[in-house]
Amino acid sequence: MFKNWRKYLGGWNPDFPRPELEPGEWLIVEGRADFNKGFFGGVGGPIILTNRRFIWYDDALSPLWPFKRASGQIPLVEIASADKGTLLDWVGGGKRLRLSLRNGRSKCVFAPDGLDEWITAINTAVAMYGSDSYQHPSSR
Repeated sequence: MFKNWRKYLGGWNPDFPRPELEPGEWLIVEGRADFNKGFFGGVGGPIILTNRRFIWYDDALSPLWPFKRASGQIPLVEIASADKGTLLDWVGGGKRLRLSLRNGRSKCVFAPDGLDEWITAINTAVAMYGSDSYQHPSSR
């Protein structure tokens, strides 16, 4: 019964399937963040940093109107850096984690817990694993 209430209120599903990791890929950091915010709620879910990509997905029991399900991934080779963004990124929702991409675009999520640790972890992962030539020692 409680699960039905969470569905109507836009709660998250603890049994939502996680994305599969590729062979040779491992988890670095995992947490939760909001992807969109509005006056009556928003869309959020897990964010995952691996040695190959940054992944986000909405694990709600049902999408919260008017928002659509949000999910995606960005390979580390496409990320230039991570930061807290500019003042304009803060308008309408608070601090954000901003990923600056090599193609000049950016992807923002509303601040997860431990924002500074996330920024450090992403920038370190990009420096260590963010090149096409990187190979894990076990795969050589």
